Amino acid sequence: MFFAHARAKSFKSSLLIFLFEMRASQYEREFCEYAENEGFHAERVAGSGLRKKSVCDVVLVKDGQGYLVEVKSTRDKTYYVSDKPDTRERLDELVKVAKKSGAIPLLAVRFKHRGKRKTWVVKTLSSKLDKVSRNEKSLF
Repeated sequence: MFFAHARAKSFKSSLLIFLFEMRASQYEREFCEYAENEGFHAERVAGSGLRKKSVCDVVLVKDGQGYLVEVKSTRDKTYYVSDKPDTRERLDELVKVAKKSGAIPLLAVRFKHRGKRKTWVVKTLSSKLDKVSRNEKSLF
């Protein structure tokens, strides 16, 4: 009986991870479409978030300049970077890789709220960036 319970618990956690990743990839695709409408060439990084090697979710190119983008979403009015220590580490790594490659690191936050249009706020990423509010001016 214990093994059946452990297997069921493992299945549930695997299913939740799958559903979370499915939603995350949905926002990454939505951001790619948004960026393309703004004149960028956008490519989603396959398996982003699953492997430790992938540094970003999306790669953008416009006028010969590369951009490495981490895509996040929230239901709140403000996205706090410092709330999740592993997110902060991942973003710091993204900044380092972008600096080495000559790309510009970006954080794109999708604010989910009822009754209003979809809101994306895109900010240049730095180690000092702690939060992004939905009322802030976006880079594009």
